[in-house]
Amino acid sequence: MLLATAAVPGYPQRTQPPDERSVEQATRVKDSHIESLMRLPAVVAVGVGAYSREPGRASIHVYVSRELKARERKKFPRQLEGVPVEVIVSGPIRTRKKTG
Repeated sequence: MLLATAAVPGYPQRTQPPDERSVEQATRVKDSHIESLMRLPAVVAVGVGAYSREPGRASIHVYVSRELKARERKKFPRQLEGVPVEVIVSGPIRTRKKTG
């Protein structure tokens, strides 16, 4: 299983990647909830990555295009089926044209 990571300004980077079992569980849970997560305010992407509060553990990363208002943030789950959910302000995500 491949775990994609990205450097997001202002988001702490961890050196210890999550273990494979944790990634598999987080991916399964993410896949079963992705439709409802994508309907939340300002969401542009959902993925799985290292949990910022516990090295070696995976979490569901919900990327949003902007800072959320307090009432919007309350709509986001803190965890799903025991897997932590982290909201990351990434800014807008744009597709790029293929070259070549």
